[in-house]
Amino acid sequence: MALTILEAARIAANNGEDKKAGVLMTFAETSPLLAAMPIVSIAGNSYAYVRESVLPGIAFRAVNAGYTESAGATAQLSEPLKLIGGDLDVDKFLVQTNGAQIRSVHERMKATALAQQIGIKMIKGDATNSTLEFNGLEARYGGTGTTVTTGGQVLSQGGAALSMKKLDEMIDLVDTGIGQKVLIMTKAMARNILTFLRSSSTAVTMSVNEFGQRVTSYYGMPILIADQNGDQAAIAAGDDGAGEESIYCAALGASGLHMIQSGGIEVRDLGEVHTAPVFRTRVEWYCGLVDEHPRCVARLADVTSASTAVA
Repeated sequence: MALTILEAARIAANNGEDKKAGVLMTFAETSPLLAAMPIVSIAGNSYAYVRESVLPGIAFRAVNAGYTESAGATAQLSEPLKLIGGDLDVDKFLVQTNGAQIRSVHERMKATALAQQIGIKMIKGDATNSTLEFNGLEARYGGTGTTVTTGGQVLSQGGAALSMKKLDEMIDLVDTGIGQKVLIMTKAMARNILTFLRSSSTAVTMSVNEFGQRVTSYYGMPILIADQNGDQAAIAAGDDGAGEESIYCAALGASGLHMIQSGGIEVRDLGEVHTAPVFRTRVEWYCGLVDEHPRCVARLADVTSASTAVA
């Protein structure tokens, strides 16, 4: 069963795990992409799954005739869990002079930084640069640098302004029925699209999420800001050529794009450490990113910040 970060926060609160619930709520508020991502809990240190690659053949037959046997092709894949987290120390002096709530303030800051880092790695993570991190969408779909490999689930805007026709073409590469379709982009690219579509009353709808944040949808697909409260340069720069970036469409679901975890996000109060007069809190998550369906993600690369066009 897949849960979201927000659902896990509510469960933690109901179980009286207030510190953990607070961290999870910070995760959800800080990163719209992380908040929307379904999370599947697993046993062990990796997630094995079967991805379809070629569908079986189908034919008509005559009366008293048989069918030619045909089976589809699949690939057996595995996604390992990665370890991400951090320690946070608060001096006893600060607790003594400001009260115990000062630890909660610093814990929220730590959770915010962790959520931002995970959000960045969901896009920019690259195991070839660091075996400690999982591959993000950029590495899985077309690679990085000035020569993005197109084909299959990756389209290119060719270093030009965003074409709404090209955007729709990219969206059509993602299958329906395997999860909630979303669009993933930077704040700057979202502003570009909304400026172009502001006069349309049907293409764009607005709503407000649990945190009072505005959520914009394009034909029912929420636009998730990848650099919410984070580093836009880290998300966009180096994605394609100079001054270019990518837009992603993903179907979020247990059989589409989702995260995996073992044991959930851990928030442990380690008390006063022996080597210094500080109280230590450790936040840690054993997690991974899985694109289970072959058509659960598509990428439109090489998009400049110039004004959006129709064609």
